[in-house]
Amino acid sequence: MKKAAYQLVAAVALVLTPMLAVPAQAEEKRQTFSYEEFRAASSGLSTKYLNDRVDYVAYARELEALGAKNIRISNQVAGIINSTPEEAQFAYQLYARKAAAAASPDYGVMDVPINAFTASTIAYNFPYSNSTGSGWLDNTELHWNFRDNFVNGSAPDDAIGIALDAYDFNCYSAVRTWKESYTWDGSRQTSQDYIYQENLTTSNAVWRVRDRVSGFQLLVDHGFVALVLDHPNGRSCANPNQRIVGSGWYEHNQDGGGTWTAGISFFGMSLEYSSEADKLQKAGGVATIR
Repeated sequence: MKKAAYQLVAAVALVLTPMLAVPAQAEEKRQTFSYEEFRAASSGLSTKYLNDRVDYVAYARELEALGAKNIRISNQVAGIINSTPEEAQFAYQLYARKAAAAASPDYGVMDVPINAFTASTIAYNFPYSNSTGSGWLDNTELHWNFRDNFVNGSAPDDAIGIALDAYDFNCYSAVRTWKESYTWDGSRQTSQDYIYQENLTTSNAVWRVRDRVSGFQLLVDHGFVALVLDHPNGRSCANPNQRIVGSGWYEHNQDGGGTWTAGISFFGMSLEYSSEADKLQKAGGVATIR
């Protein structure tokens, strides 16, 4: 009888052993995501956590579960500068309470509502390992979010800029970008996300955002763009662990026409319009990776 019991326990142990190993295998697989797989898995998180009810902590936890590390957040209007997700959430809640209680006017310079949209800079790195090698990607992102009841989208296009402080180009092999935009209810836009890259260099990028209205909704209610540096392991450079520092800006305009040209550096973004338009620019702020 005892022998039969031992045999039963041993058989159960053999069956359970592979099952208990699954989490470790899943963890290993998760850490070898390609960047495209990471983006596919994280698509929609900005709608879930950075739309109208901002939750920087929950957003960061989801990114970390996919492999992101060293997340830093800035929202200049809310007084959040290069903060951890927990620090950013605490500061944002204070800002939101004060803003709700304040009797500030709805309209600012050139009749664009001061509270028409928000802007945040979010930076982190993402380790990768695939068939071509291993390393990490340094991401600097500018997230924007319009009020759901704000639908004044018109020509010319809005502008987004991201710029990086000086860094050692020898440590990096490539610069890439990413973009996503959504309507107020989280529906993903498919026509190039209505975001068009204006220029790209090794230290900055500018995008045009086609802020148009259809069916009484702004087609680019919220979303983000990213400037990404690829840092492969084994590159010969003076400081492979150099901190990457980035800034981002969003400029909304309305009731104008024509087009614009942009000038951008780490210290700011300026637009020159071919015809006058109402406009409002907000800085996401500075965020540092590592």
